[in-house]
Amino acid sequence: MRNKDWSISIAMLMAHAKIERCLHAILEQRLVPSRQRRLGRAAAIVVIVVSFAVTLVAVRVHAAPSEHEQTKSQALGELNTGRAIVGSKAGETSKLNWQQSGLLDKFGDFGPRTLSMDEVVPAGLKSRPNGLVAPRYGKFEIGPAGKAVTTFVIVDGPKGHPATLYVNRKADGEMIDETGHPMTLKSGKRPDGSEWTLYGTQVSLDIPFTEGSRKANLEFLRFDPQRKPDLYELSLFLAADYGYAGTTTIDGKPVPTLVLDTSCTGEINLMGNRNRMPLFWFDFNGDGKRNAGEVVNGSQPFQFHGKWWAVTSMGNDGTICIASDEMPLNNKVSTMAQARALEEYLAANPNARNFRDGLQQLFMYYRDEAKDKKRALATLEREYQYLVARANAKELKEGLRFQFECYVGIEAEDRALVALEREHAFLVKETPRDFGALGTNLEEWVYRLTASNKPASLAKARKLVTRAKKEFVGNPAPEGTSHLFAKCEGMCGRPVVGGTLKIAFTALDGTRVDLAAMKGNVVLVDYWATWCGPCVASLPAIKSAYDKYHTKGFEVIGISLDGAESMDTVVKFLKDHSLSWPQSFDGKGWDTPSAVTYGITAIPATFLVGKDGSIAAVGIHGDELVTMLAKLLK
Repeated sequence: MRNKDWSISIAMLMAHAKIERCLHAILEQRLVPSRQRRLGRAAAIVVIVVSFAVTLVAVRVHAAPSEHEQTKSQALGELNTGRAIVGSKAGETSKLNWQQSGLLDKFGDFGPRTLSMDEVVPAGLKSRPNGLVAPRYGKFEIGPAGKAVTTFVIVDGPKGHPATLYVNRKADGEMIDETGHPMTLKSGKRPDGSEWTLYGTQVSLDIPFTEGSRKANLEFLRFDPQRKPDLYELSLFLAADYGYAGTTTIDGKPVPTLVLDTSCTGEINLMGNRNRMPLFWFDFNGDGKRNAGEVVNGSQPFQFHGKWWAVTSMGNDGTICIASDEMPLNNKVSTMAQARALEEYLAANPNARNFRDGLQQLFMYYRDEAKDKKRALATLEREYQYLVARANAKELKEGLRFQFECYVGIEAEDRALVALEREHAFLVKETPRDFGALGTNLEEWVYRLTASNKPASLAKARKLVTRAKKEFVGNPAPEGTSHLFAKCEGMCGRPVVGGTLKIAFTALDGTRVDLAAMKGNVVLVDYWATWCGPCVASLPAIKSAYDKYHTKGFEVIGISLDGAESMDTVVKFLKDHSLSWPQSFDGKGWDTPSAVTYGITAIPATFLVGKDGSIAAVGIHGDELVTMLAKLLK
């Protein structure tokens, strides 16, 4: 089971069943963000479209269409994919005004941003409010590209008591003087009539922009602990109450317009995460009510005066441009005939505004329906060339990360490494001070290189770490950098057969344990956690081997990677399962020193140490363990 520091996007907070499935998946998987999103994000891409008007292209003057042209025309007509593929067009420009609050209630239900909350104090948080009882910590970036700052949040909610929210409004890591905001009960009804309850509060922050900061209200929400006691501590939901308001001109007519920043970053980005597009409300009839077709996602066209329109751009100064579009259709590519028709259409229209969406639709078809890995890879490479040619830094940055995740999803490891190399080159050139993105790139790159334990790959990983130390000079968060390099160096130096381990600790029962003093015995070192399903499943076999061979010189050392709040859980688990061997527990989770030193990024992780103190086997379980013990304890 891979490292836990997830971040799951929830399509709609009020969609009860969907939330439960997503969060239960979190509980079962505990993946790091860049790895957890691989399949989900690629599968959730906005569906791509081809205009019905294209079907008319096959009609020739004074001649009947050929069989190929009829098939192509029919396939394009069937595509009906999400939005039209059209070229950029000049549009009508308007100017909207910043609005600090009051938009959330006007827009109603939508998908909020999700913040993962952890009991581990995050790097960069310098001080905390006094008197915290059961705090959980999180953080988020807010502000447009180049001006974004890290804002820390703390939810202090002991069981059975109302929770209090603390927000680092100055974004300086100093929270000792921050005022707490009680999270009060909020309730309402879903469209189906069922009732929902949440706890929340609003906080006003300053969002930094080039021309100065702007006040913005954010709504912080969490589950009702009475309804979801096992889930409410895991996540905090963030919703924008701010945005832009004013009047746009569409087809020559003034239309009252509101814009909500669902990304909660302060930036209205039409090129960013497709799940975090801004919402636009065009009050076409001026009645102040949300009517059908008036609220649209930033990436979707809409209909007005019998024509189709789309927002083509919006700046942080409130300038918005709306241009005429073509009729969107509705179905995805599901046959090879449709795929070929779309391929031909894209080849003939390389400047189409939604060209990239068309490529992504083809990729999903080749990956999911046709099971054609070769074509899927070729389509991803074609997308990369398109992104480079576009020279849009924001789109390229998002696209490079997306490409990496797609390559991982189709198990193209070599291409995934190429994608990481491309991403690194972009970051160093375009955003050399984006240490968060550089750190994510480095950790993922080192992880993938060291997973095989091949000498050449390990050597390259070490060179990456050495190079990164130069790139990170001047990072304003040295603690986080030190921890990053410690993890990466640990992965580069993962223990191998023939190597040794240095492990010493005071066990939960108070006894002192030192692996070096256990020479002459065969010792299994087991990194595990109570929340890890595979770890728990492997324990009966370890216990059986321990009961059988303990008197012959077999010892077990358990190193729990549970969090600080899990002390009682670990103690009870050990007692309930009659696990009598010494257990290390420091409450630091994945940051347990020996886990960092030895590059433990997935559990269960086991090392069987022979009588001479050297490692005899790595990752050994079940019958293999019994066989090896019989050999080593002769």
